[in-house]
Amino acid sequence: MQGTLAIIHAFDLILRELSGMDQFIFHPGGGADAAYAHCCVTRAYFAARGELGTRDEIVTTIQAHPCNAATAAASGFKVVTLLLEDKGYPSLEALKAAIGPRTAAIMLNNPDDMGIYNPDIADWVRLVHEAGALAFYDHANFNGVMGRIRARELGFDACMYMLHKTFGAPKGGGGPAVGAYGCSAALAPYLPAPVVRKEGDAYRLDQGDERRSTKVREFWGNVPQVLKAYAWARAMGAEGIREAADLSVIGNNYMEKRLLGIDGIEKSHPQLDQHRLEMTRMSLAALKEETGIGTLDVQNRMVDFGVDAYWLSHEPWVVPEPFTPEAGEMYGKEDLDYWIDTIAHIADEARREPELVKSAPHNQAIAQLKPDWLEDPERWAMTWRAYLKKHRVKGP
Repeated sequence: MQGTLAIIHAFDLILRELSGMDQFIFHPGGGADAAYAHCCVTRAYFAARGELGTRDEIVTTIQAHPCNAATAAASGFKVVTLLLEDKGYPSLEALKAAIGPRTAAIMLNNPDDMGIYNPDIADWVRLVHEAGALAFYDHANFNGVMGRIRARELGFDACMYMLHKTFGAPKGGGGPAVGAYGCSAALAPYLPAPVVRKEGDAYRLDQGDERRSTKVREFWGNVPQVLKAYAWARAMGAEGIREAADLSVIGNNYMEKRLLGIDGIEKSHPQLDQHRLEMTRMSLAALKEETGIGTLDVQNRMVDFGVDAYWLSHEPWVVPEPFTPEAGEMYGKEDLDYWIDTIAHIADEARREPELVKSAPHNQAIAQLKPDWLEDPERWAMTWRAYLKKHRVKGP
């Protein structure tokens, strides 16, 4: 195990340097799992302080990934959601009204999934700490700020990175994923065990003590993804990581400008003229109104051209008929142009042959799936035993 533990520990040190945090774990199987890990750490932290009975609320924002609200609720916290205002993010006044002696933590993205960065974030963290709560930085959108922003220097107590989105590990159509979770020294005793420690020239697994929070997954998790991310970070180096952040922002804004030249496409918060960071939430509402072709139809048709179906948006759809290009940090201009040209071609088809788009995909091994069963909780089941029980079928 020593070689594997050495890689885990070495990548832990790399992420500490990028974030300013004091300890990372790689148990969580994705971004939502890392958010859940933070909720578990938060519970354990306030339980040890005798405050868990009163600190029962977690604050998040409507444009933060819904895993923040969902994992908070799953952990037994009440969720307070802040809404967007004119600048594309909630105001300090809204935050002040939401936090207080019942607040356990705030969980947010910055930049959010619309590419908008909240410049008041240091003040947010200060106010949260003054209320006695913890601040969690969902760094799913780290691509555009890596090498430039360190979560701990902004005052955050914990953060997470998605190795399959930022650090070169493949997404693989939704997995396998790793949500790397890091925290300050004050929260480290409450991390799920085990944690990898180096002692001399050897590595060991530290199981901690009774303060440890509940496990969020088996310890090994997706170690192959950690290895790939470690190799990527070592190959890039500090200068390469900063350059990759630049490429991510340039690529996104190049895509935004070209996409807005396609009839029927708009962007979120069109009144904001500043450049977005590594993604911009776009809208096909105008195209759907004109042709009846919506974002799900376009998504299905894209795969016919060998393009991975785009990310839409989380629920609720703050932007109607959304789609969110993610230029990433490693794509070349030729790939971005092909992606944009595919959207332009499908928008043209929507006007000429809408049924062709609606019935897509046509060039894939699997045709369009009918969602009837997935939308009927009386019919679907997560296990074969549950299926038999739900449908009152006697097993063998």
